[in-house]
Amino acid sequence: MRILIENGCYEIKNIGDWAMLEVALQRIHTMFPEAELLVFTITPDTLRRYFPEATTISPDIKDKGLRLWCQPWNILGGLHKLLPKAAQPL
Repeated sequence: MRILIENGCYEIKNIGDWAMLEVALQRIHTMFPEAELLVFTITPDTLRRYFPEATTISPDIKDKGLRLWCQPWNILGGLHKLLPKAAQPL
């Protein structure tokens, strides 16, 4: 199982954000010891130093996926496929 964690601060510089992330990672790891913990961060070395069990993910991937998900034709799911070809988005 994979668990994706989006923390409040991608830089992991703020001690409060780091403390909350650390507690969350420890609790999730305790509940699901076999799970792969994926964390959005732009400072992978910092995350690896304090929580080596976690895998770092670049926030750029999230932004690209979010843009794809929010395309106008995705809001209605596959309903756009029922439209005539001329009315379908490119």
